[in-house]
Amino acid sequence: GLSVTQISILVDTQFASRYGEGAVSYLSFAFRLIQLPIGLFGVALATANLAAVSRHAARDDMEALKNNVARAVRLAAFLTLPATAGLVVLREPIIRLLYEHGCFTHEATRNTARVLLMYTLGLFAYALVKILVPTFYALGDTKIPVRASMIALVTKIALNFPLKWLIGYAGLALSTSIAAIVNLALLSLWLRKKV
Repeated sequence: GLSVTQISILVDTQFASRYGEGAVSYLSFAFRLIQLPIGLFGVALATANLAAVSRHAARDDMEALKNNVARAVRLAAFLTLPATAGLVVLREPIIRLLYEHGCFTHEATRNTARVLLMYTLGLFAYALVKILVPTFYALGDTKIPVRASMIALVTKIALNFPLKWLIGYAGLALSTSIAAIVNLALLSLWLRKKV
């Protein structure tokens, strides 16, 4: 259920390898930067949320479960949306500070920043998927996250072709963000029906 992003990165690496030596590095460096806010906010909130929703699910208290998930989503928005804005605005200076030395040139910084922008568009969705998938597990449902993940992965692979053609290797990162948004939309819809 949570593996779609990792599988997406593997698919992207295969696609990016056709662009020469820089594209795989740009994707890798940008994805590392996007993992920081996901780890700090999405994973931390998901861990805290899982304990509470598991308690509510065990007591069959769906109202408390809904309130807890809603609170986690609001908190994720409060933390993730400013991080998204910060990464969009400061992506080049951050990349320059962290990576631009030695063989990593200014052009590599600009190319990595393009990719980071595309990954950043899905940051909120990545974080919420980390919250919603364990909620399904607490409800005893492992099938829905896997279904949503598979649909998102198929969407991502299908989008790789036109986006790669339109905007190059940055399209691979954009398709990953769109897949995360699709995954989030499906999980939200199915969770709403379930509770």
